[in-house]
Amino acid sequence: KILFYFSSIMILEFLFIKVLFFLNYNGFTFNINFYEIFLHSNPIVYYDGFYIEGKIYRSLFINDHLITSFIFFIGFLSNLYFFENNKKKLHLLLSIICLVLSYYNFESRLTILTNSLMLLLFISWIFASKIKLNYLVLLIILGFYSSIYLVKLSCGVISLDHIFVNSLCKLDSLYDRFSLAFFSLSTWLQHPLSFGLDLLNNFYTLNTSDLFLNNNLTSGDSYVTVTALRGGKYAPYHGGEITHAHNFFISALGNLGIIFPVLVYIFFKNINFKCSNVNHKYIFMMLIFSLLNCLINKMFFIEFYVFLTATFLVLYKDNVKI
Repeated sequence: KILFYFSSIMILEFLFIKVLFFLNYNGFTFNINFYEIFLHSNPIVYYDGFYIEGKIYRSLFINDHLITSFIFFIGFLSNLYFFENNKKKLHLLLSIICLVLSYYNFESRLTILTNSLMLLLFISWIFASKIKLNYLVLLIILGFYSSIYLVKLSCGVISLDHIFVNSLCKLDSLYDRFSLAFFSLSTWLQHPLSFGLDLLNNFYTLNTSDLFLNNNLTSGDSYVTVTALRGGKYAPYHGGEITHAHNFFISALGNLGIIFPVLVYIFFKNINFKCSNVNHKYIFMMLIFSLLNCLINKMFFIEFYVFLTATFLVLYKDNVKI
């Protein structure tokens, strides 16, 4: 219910902001930018021209475009959950609206990929639900990385000069994230201990090797950031902050140390069952969606949501013993 109401409020917020853009562009509001009162913490949300060059959308409640898209897709799933239970068409309509708005931020190609894979899972659920959940999790994660690799291969042979294709094949940030993930993993392997909550990146200075940073796959972002950190200062990238691993598993290793692999083993052992009801279905889908968003994107504090939904899924087993 919380997800349903929150996503509904965000739909109203989106429509309200669009109305303000329309009124301001056509001179129907005050001479000052009236909507800046509502968007003072959201400067990126604007239009260079009316419905011509749109910028990314960030909800004022969240102030992050990735998590804004994330919440809209979760709203899509939560509305479908209610629709399957009560068959009210209002929930079906709201689910469609949330789904469309989850694709609004075209700046994030990995978000689009994750949404699309989840739609594929939803469409094929009648077959996917026959597989035990622990195997299904592994298949989906492998499918996620395989999809990225296929995009990379396709971009190597595509020669179309089109704005959409060029945007899709702009993979420098993707290379940078993979390189930084390997660098973070090697940092932990050299010092396999718990660095504390989201503090792995503060200890990059322990890793003196440039094996995964100074190569032709990086955009230079991570290399400059880590090099500056070694010199005792922050790089200008990322607003002067330290860049992150952008990978849930590696971040969790840095947070929890060797405890995390034990937790993963316990989790996979406990979800060795098939979905048998609607609750299983949607808790599992929300877990997978949050997990996919963490495999490459840095979703701040969404790790808590991953563990929460994982716990719910285990507790919703038909014969759970506590």
